[in-house]
Amino acid sequence: MNIDGTGVINITNDKIEDYSPSWSPDGKWLAYTSGNSANYDVWKINIDTKQKLRLTSQLKRDETPYYKPLKE
Repeated sequence: MNIDGTGVINITNDKIEDYSPSWSPDGKWLAYTSGNSANYDVWKINIDTKQKLRLTSQLKRDETPYYKPLKE
């Protein structure tokens, strides 16, 4: 999305709920929460290739990923 709210693009194209995005410090990955009322997991997606990687798989509510900034 552009700063003015135009140009919205659906990156994940999931049929389930996705929320709580967190950008990687290098801007190449977006971590997010994905799931439904039965279970939520944390995933990340490569912005260029659209490759998705599931980071959690517990039978509980895993959510709100956060990338820590790189130390200089």
